[in-house]
Amino acid sequence: MGEAVESTRTAGALANVLVWIVMALILGEKNSINNRGLTNSLLFVVAAQGSFTTSAIVFKTIRDRLPFQLFDIFGSSAARFNEQNLFFQDWLGQVVFRSSGMSGNPTWAGALALGGIFLAAAVFRNKALGSKLLASLAIFGGVVNLYLSQSRAVWMGGLLALMFSYLHYLYKSKPENSMLLSITTIGVILSVFVVNFQFLANLILAVDESRAGSRTARFDIYTSTLSKLSEIPFPILGYGIKLQQEGLVANLGSHSTMLGALYKGGVVAFTILIAVFLNLLNSSLKTKSSISCLAVSFLMFWSLFEDIDAGHLAPLIFLHLFNLGQRIVVTKADSRA
Repeated sequence: MGEAVESTRTAGALANVLVWIVMALILGEKNSINNRGLTNSLLFVVAAQGSFTTSAIVFKTIRDRLPFQLFDIFGSSAARFNEQNLFFQDWLGQVVFRSSGMSGNPTWAGALALGGIFLAAAVFRNKALGSKLLASLAIFGGVVNLYLSQSRAVWMGGLLALMFSYLHYLYKSKPENSMLLSITTIGVILSVFVVNFQFLANLILAVDESRAGSRTARFDIYTSTLSKLSEIPFPILGYGIKLQQEGLVANLGSHSTMLGALYKGGVVAFTILIAVFLNLLNSSLKTKSSISCLAVSFLMFWSLFEDIDAGHLAPLIFLHLFNLGQRIVVTKADSRA
C-alpha cells in the first residue's frame, strides 16, 4: 500500500476511469433512437483496421512505416498504443503471423474485429441499422484481423457467445420446448465429450502447449495478484492502481477484468462489476434479444482473461451491439402494438 507510483501509472488509472464512464454513458443511451451514425462509424473503424493490416501484408514498405510514432509525452506505456505491429511473426506451435491492427495488441484487435463482424451481421438482418456497404467492408476487414489475432480467448469467447445466442434463439422461438431442448443439448454435448474424450484432451493440451509461455505468464500474474491481495485482511477498496512487480510481463491485476476489478477496487468494485454483468444478461433474457445475449456473453467470457477497460474500442462495439439488440426488440413490440 505504501509503494511509490509512477506518473504514467496514475495517467493510466485515470484513463481507465474515463473508459468506464464512457461505457456507463453508452448503456445509458440504450433507449436512444438515433444510432445509425455510431453503427456506421464503428463499421468504418473495423473496415479501416482490416485495410491497414491488409496493406501491411501486401506492401512491406507500409509494414515498416505504419503506424507513425508521433509523440511519447506519457512515457513508454502510452507510446505502445501508437507503435503497434501491423504484421509480425510470432509463435503458436509454429511460426505464425499476427497483427495488432489499430489496437494495443493482437487480442484487442481481434476482439474489435469480432465485434465488427457481429455488428455487420446485425446490419444485414436489419438494413435500417446502418450501411450495408460498410457492413460488407467490415466483414472483410474483421475476418483478416480476427484470424491474425491468433487469440484463443477471442476465438473461444466468440464461439461460446454464438452457441449461447443460438440456444437463446431456439428457446425464444419455441419456449414450450425449452426443457426438451435443454436436455437434448446437454445430452449431445456430453455424448460428444465422452466418445471423443481422448481426442479432445489431446487437442486441448496441444493448443495449450502451442503458446505455453502465454499461459505461464498469465498464471504468474494471477497468482502474484492474489498474493498481493492477501496482504489486505479484507480488501474492501483494493489498491486503486495496477502496480508493477519485477518478473511479470504485465502489471498486477492485468489480463483479467474480473481480477483487475478486485485488485484495483476491492470487493466493492468486484461486486458492482458482477452486478452490472448480471443485470445486462437479465435484461437480454427478459427482452428475449439474442443479439444482446451474444454481446453480453462474449464480454463476460472475455473479461475473465482480458482487460476490457484498457482504452481500446472492443467494449464500445459490444455494448453498442447490446443496445441495438434491446432497441430492435422494443421497436418490434411497438410496431405490433
